[in-house]
Amino acid sequence: MNILSRIILIFAVLASFSACRSKKVVVNNTTDVVNVEVKPSGDVLKSVDSIQSHYSDYKTLSLKFTSEYLEGEKSMEIKGLMKIKRDSFIWISIRPALGIELARILLTTDSVKIVDRINQEYFVGDYSFFEKKMNVKLNYSLVQAILTDEFTVYPYKEVENSNLLSFELLDTVPNPILQNNFFYKDENIIQQTFFRKSDYKIISNLINFKTSKRLININFIEFQLFNNKLFPTKLSANFKSTDKTLILNLLYEKVTFDAEVSSSFNISNNYKPMSFEKK
Repeated sequence: MNILSRIILIFAVLASFSACRSKKVVVNNTTDVVNVEVKPSGDVLKSVDSIQSHYSDYKTLSLKFTSEYLEGEKSMEIKGLMKIKRDSFIWISIRPALGIELARILLTTDSVKIVDRINQEYFVGDYSFFEKKMNVKLNYSLVQAILTDEFTVYPYKEVENSNLLSFELLDTVPNPILQNNFFYKDENIIQQTFFRKSDYKIISNLINFKTSKRLININFIEFQLFNNKLFPTKLSANFKSTDKTLILNLLYEKVTFDAEVSSSFNISNNYKPMSFEKK
């Protein structure tokens, strides 16, 4: 897999996750806990309600971004555009400084489309692709929530009482944590969501796959005020496994709310199916 293919894949997975400049996160690795069917605690429900009430109110988002991709000693700076229509599509165009498009990505509620213009390749499929290639469960709602700093329940469950049963609130200093320790397909997973008590903005999402020793860490580093609500403008993504660390730092240079957006996407008849296999 060439470096551009890796970058495209990571953008398609979440278009941004986290790591750089983040505070060290300590995960409790003591007793494995299986979900217990009880009513969610009042503290958990109150915290989730407060986080949701501080979401940015938008129908569409237009984002101009600069990003830095790091893989071992390899690095690349990437610029691009991102357009989001809430609950409909996420459109991403990856471009260098001169504005020539390297790749285009379109995520909808049920499909994933990628065009690599440099290598003249394409991919059309659904979200099961990511579980097969990266062993990560994704759907459109999860991607959209992470990009816009909204609360999620992994693996992509609706945020409702029945899916909050095993969450607990850890009232740690300086930032509280909503934590879920559960099993999914023989994998022991800990999800931790760190949020600020002062404004209930999520500042870090950590998913620790304890059985396979993998880690996904999503940090929101800087925020700006738009329409009286804070919106993340600087993110960082860290994918760790036993033998590799991939980092994607993302800066939203320009943010526009509720402008007209389109999901234009076409694939040349001369392009061939994309391969993500190692070369």
